[in-house]
Amino acid sequence: MYFLGALGEFLMCFSLYTNGYKLLSTKQPPGSLKCLHGIRFLSMTWVILGHTLVFSFSSIGNFMVVGGWLKRWTFQVIMNATVSVDSFFVLSALLTSYLFLKQLEKKKTTPVKFFITVPIMYLHRYLRLTPAYGFMILYYTCLSLYMYSSPLKPVNTTAADPNCVTNWWGAIFYMNNFIESNKMCAGWGWYLSNDFQFFIVTPFVVYLMYITSIGGVVLSIAMVIGSTIAATSISVRDDLGLGLGGVRDPKHPPANAQQNQNMSDYYFPPWCRYQSFGVGVIFGFILWKCRGQLPISRVVNLCLWAVSGAIMLAILYGPFEIESGGRIATVAEAAIYNGWSRTAWSLALGYIILACCLGRGGWVNELLSWSGFVPLSRLTYCAYLVHPVIMTIASASNKNKIMWTDITFISMFAAYTFLAYAVAFPFSLMFEAPFMLIDKKYLTGKLSNSVK
Repeated sequence: MYFLGALGEFLMCFSLYTNGYKLLSTKQPPGSLKCLHGIRFLSMTWVILGHTLVFSFSSIGNFMVVGGWLKRWTFQVIMNATVSVDSFFVLSALLTSYLFLKQLEKKKTTPVKFFITVPIMYLHRYLRLTPAYGFMILYYTCLSLYMYSSPLKPVNTTAADPNCVTNWWGAIFYMNNFIESNKMCAGWGWYLSNDFQFFIVTPFVVYLMYITSIGGVVLSIAMVIGSTIAATSISVRDDLGLGLGGVRDPKHPPANAQQNQNMSDYYFPPWCRYQSFGVGVIFGFILWKCRGQLPISRVVNLCLWAVSGAIMLAILYGPFEIESGGRIATVAEAAIYNGWSRTAWSLALGYIILACCLGRGGWVNELLSWSGFVPLSRLTYCAYLVHPVIMTIASASNKNKIMWTDITFISMFAAYTFLAYAVAFPFSLMFEAPFMLIDKKYLTGKLSNSVK
């Protein structure tokens, strides 16, 4: 009877009804950082917006229309959409730092308990991310190729992404962003690798903040500055253009091989991307230290909101003259933008989060904290995993090239956003939620209880 009871409890982890109810619930526990749900969902839609362009290149019939779009200032939202990924780094780091500091304080963690807890944290993180990620790679590699048949379908291959046949292990072990990154399996997985690598060092940085605030903050700032300098130096060394790299003259774009190399050297490596994560760690510490109150005046708060908004607008629209072909960027301009824009964006976003969480966000906080964002936020991880697969299948299913117009692009973006979350819901029910419960009940949850 005990066996049947234990088996039933295990099988309940796969209950579609129970997991579906939890996913769709808008309830939030007391003390939760409500504004993060809205920021997470909006950042995901921004990622989908940028990928709508990138993943549709092969199916565009009037590709030159993009050249006309470049001359519109509104197109800068797509051109510089990569900062949406930095927003995810800030969110991930801030939550990790803030929650871990609260846990350290609540349990009065000693150094011995800390070193026992860290491997459990790693295991929990790996089990949290990998099952859904692994199933996505399995489907993308082995099955997605059979979902379409058109002139654009790859020939002489049995896999949608041949790199996954040989380099799948780099993705599953979160190393594909710097080990043969030019042959990356499921290219959008570079973000997960960076995030996991940053998570490995974060407990030590946060624990240092816990035992000596000054030392921990100084170390964090030094790591952020180091990452910023690394990105700046690589931009100068490789003579990169603004944003994703390439050459500084937009009228002479780089060859595909050179563009891929620029991505491998500048966009994917963790030493070039840590600044956003590091800023998030610092703001998580500040949020913990503030104890629910932001000790600044109304005027100072308004000024900081204005500065944050100005920074974000400058990062998005500042490069317009250069990216629209008006002039060629200097080496210094490209290096400053490539090296410091992500740090600046993260600082601006960090203050917005801080203000919203501490009662200084006004109507912005009310909007971002809307309860309808909660289930969408829970589905964001799976939406991130599946949306490029959906785009690949959709683009390769076209019998003819697509003639792009504004309405065509907007329609595709809306359809991809809807499909990403529609597919993410059953995908999460099958491959994410059950394994999260199993992890909590049988693995890291029991391990954590054993070291209290």
